[in-house]
Amino acid sequence: ALSSKDWIKTDSTWCLDRVADLNQASLTCTNVSNPMPVGLLTVAEYQDSLQENSTYLQTSMVYRFLNKTDDTTSWMHNSMIGGNTFYSDEDNLLIGVRPVINLLPEKAYVMSGDGSLNSPYKLTDYEYGKDNDLLRDRLIGEYINYSGQVWRISGFDENKNIKITMTTPFLSDLEGDYAFRYDDVGQVKKFDPTDPTSIGYKVQERMGLYVDQSLLVEHEYERPQLDTTKSYSDVAKETFTAMFSIPATYDLFSGTQGVGSSYFLIDYSTEPLYIVFTNAVNGVAFEIDHLSFGNLPVKLVTYLKQDTLIAGGRGTAGNPYSVKGGSGQ
Repeated sequence: ALSSKDWIKTDSTWCLDRVADLNQASLTCTNVSNPMPVGLLTVAEYQDSLQENSTYLQTSMVYRFLNKTDDTTSWMHNSMIGGNTFYSDEDNLLIGVRPVINLLPEKAYVMSGDGSLNSPYKLTDYEYGKDNDLLRDRLIGEYINYSGQVWRISGFDENKNIKITMTTPFLSDLEGDYAFRYDDVGQVKKFDPTDPTSIGYKVQERMGLYVDQSLLVEHEYERPQLDTTKSYSDVAKETFTAMFSIPATYDLFSGTQGVGSSYFLIDYSTEPLYIVFTNAVNGVAFEIDHLSFGNLPVKLVTYLKQDTLIAGGRGTAGNPYSVKGGSGQ
């Protein structure tokens, strides 16, 4: 997802020390990784950031650290169960991570901003997109307002079509009602656009009521089988072509952003009537019998055409881009 590695120290090494006791976590590392541009947060780095038992790294989301306690368990953090609480658990849980990069000091100049949540630092040569700029030339992670919903740029295909992912489950009105809920249809527990008893079919059939599809393009999507014993590249996958899909566990921005409801993911379970969903409270993804957790909504993924233009905005969460077609429609 990094648009450029020009500012990044690509040969960084990352601490792989085992940490059996949190009190023994140290910034001095004895076991380092091979050089690579992206790593994960370590327990010692988190503890070093604490001031009066508080830190900017503390969130309500559960996330996994780079350090393991042994061959099968990793340290995780959850501020919701008692302040800065660390605990270890099995690696097969679907827990989020906090990626880390090191910026090159000779390249990363602060041009504006104060480093706060509402005014983050703007570095070096970054510029906001301007009216009539091609959206395909922008950055993964920037925000878009399209058909009254807020989305994030989450990728580009080989034809430069722009993949976008909703930031929250799909709302049908200003009162906060969700347009689609998982059990509004039959008992098929896959997102399948070809099966009338699947929510995938309902989404394709009814999205024209909510979203202008003139700027969208049909695309091939993956529907992976959930298998926590395999890497994402090795799990079994089915494919389908449709105008809309929903995120998989491994997709960018599939995780929660403090939304009000948990939501259904596209990964499918081999257990009858089981689903995979993201818990809005802590960001953890679960595989569970759908009757145990209620009727969940979905957030959607689609592709904008490669000639889509910026019509306004700055691409930020508070001021997302508006867009128009390549002919100006």
